[in-house]
Amino acid sequence: MKKILLTMISLFMAAAAVMASGAQEESKPAGPVEVEFWTMQLSPTFDDYINGAIAAFESENPGIKVKWVDVPWGDMETRILTAASSGDMPDIANMNPHFAQKLAQLDALLDMEEWASDVKDQYFRGSWDANKFGGKTFGLPWYLTTPVLFYNKALFEAAGLDPENPPGTYEEMFAAAEKITKATGKYGYMPVLSNHAAMEEMEKAGIRLFNSDFTKARFAQDEVVSFVDEYKDMIDRKVIPVQALNEGTGTAIQMFSAGEIAMFNGGTSHAGMIKSNSEDIYSVTGIGAQPVGPGGKTNVAVMNVAVAASSPYPEEAVKFAKFITNGANQVEFSIAAGAIVPSIAGAEKSEFFTVSDGTPVADARIISAAQVKDAQVIFPPITNFSDVRDSFLDALQRSLLEDGDIMSNFKTAEAEANAALAE
Repeated sequence: MKKILLTMISLFMAAAAVMASGAQEESKPAGPVEVEFWTMQLSPTFDDYINGAIAAFESENPGIKVKWVDVPWGDMETRILTAASSGDMPDIANMNPHFAQKLAQLDALLDMEEWASDVKDQYFRGSWDANKFGGKTFGLPWYLTTPVLFYNKALFEAAGLDPENPPGTYEEMFAAAEKITKATGKYGYMPVLSNHAAMEEMEKAGIRLFNSDFTKARFAQDEVVSFVDEYKDMIDRKVIPVQALNEGTGTAIQMFSAGEIAMFNGGTSHAGMIKSNSEDIYSVTGIGAQPVGPGGKTNVAVMNVAVAASSPYPEEAVKFAKFITNGANQVEFSIAAGAIVPSIAGAEKSEFFTVSDGTPVADARIISAAQVKDAQVIFPPITNFSDVRDSFLDALQRSLLEDGDIMSNFKTAEAEANAALAE
């Protein structure tokens, strides 16, 4: 279905570009123009913030009205692809980089290098670059999250580890996990091996899975084999739970809240989930920076705001995109959300991101914000990334669940991935 929609979009875009160009040359309506803004599942939780921001924008810009449409998370991709294919894209849309890239490949989004060059330097470099593809920048960074390490201080103490000194590298984390399992019988660490987080973990540990411009896969490496072997060994010895093979972060949170695992990497919002699940575990929860490898990569997840190339009012749409992502609005949004950090440099220095009350919720937010300056999206938009990812995960799952040759599995995955990258 998605490939059919993309084909329809590619046929439509040339005509849409002509129509949009003509529309822009025509005189604007006598009254205020209206631009449509789509977000992903922010209502009703953030109704007050979004409506307030829109009201403030309209007050400053009486010639522009903003129509807000909130779309359920799982429906956004299908709805916006359908809208694009029918020539009815929203003027402004909230998307993640990998999805937005599909539209950028079809020249369906404005290039912010051109339209927002005046504000480019205000955003963190890593978050700005998350929206680059084919020499263009297809969106403005909006809100960010950087993973942090959640760890159980009581299990650290039981294993003779310093509860105030969490591991800072993957080598230290794996060593600590081994000690905890040996001393307590609990799982030392739970990674997520069922999605692209497994690929990110290898990259952060210092294994480069692609060439420098992400046009060639490099899965068939001795380093990959060794890392997978280590995973397999830790699963066999119950240092890592077998659930890591096919479960996500939600399971890690549940198991951590039950005191069954000692460490997992998660988002800032997960501190509140642990608190809701178990006050006892929350009281012994420590927060550390995300572990890094020799390359020192720190990961960030970026949500952006993109503007449709077919918008009849591109100047007005870009003006709102700049407004909703400016520093003051991002700090206000972060306070309302409690678990995101801004993409505007300097906003992370506000009191909300620097002063802790000593709770895991506050510590997670503060450590996450401290990481954002140097953080980057581990995998920027990559051609046919979903196919590339699936080939890697298939090789990983077969290597962990079967007795087949790991190198052979990843050679096959590499060939499949490079075929997808070459399309």
